[in-house]
Amino acid sequence: MKTIVLTFDDAVRSQLTIVAPVLKRFGFGATFFVCRFSDKWRAQHSEHLMGLEELRELQRQGFEIGNHTWSHPNMRELSDAENAREVDSLSEWLKSGGITEAPVFAYPGGPYADNAAPLLRQRGFLAARSTENDAWDIAHCDPMHVPATPVRVTTMKPSSRQSITLTGFTLQSSSSTAFRTSFTPGFIPRRNASPNG
Repeated sequence: MKTIVLTFDDAVRSQLTIVAPVLKRFGFGATFFVCRFSDKWRAQHSEHLMGLEELRELQRQGFEIGNHTWSHPNMRELSDAENAREVDSLSEWLKSGGITEAPVFAYPGGPYADNAAPLLRQRGFLAARSTENDAWDIAHCDPMHVPATPVRVTTMKPSSRQSITLTGFTLQSSSSTAFRTSFTPGFIPRRNASPNG
């Protein structure tokens, strides 16, 4: 059986109000990768972003909360110190809100940042999701470069004529024997496992 892992990025409030109820209704888990964006952008869009209270609610419902950096930068363009500040700031913010951070990470914007992978390992992350459209092979893939397929669904709300866009990522395993819908230890290789099997 193949594994499909559902992930959602950026702490958009509709993930709590629309996505989570649908996932719960059908018995799916998911990992929600959160970030805070820049202070200016966050101030302009705060009504659309979840805060600590909403993230605690997602976690209370059984969903995983993962690190997606503080301000959503292109990590490939940052220094080691800047990447550390991005990752650590978000981790500290989650911890300050009583949120247990999942041991998984999602690269902002999606592309794999090979310069950040050593930092993520050092910080104890077991895997990191990119957005390369490929299947995951646990025996041969680097857990810091887990590929995913972006999925976007746009629907119209009949009563308001507003469109709703739900964006998520699926990770497809070519070798798992169980069905999982969030990053779980069964999907991620053990810490001492070699990325090459």
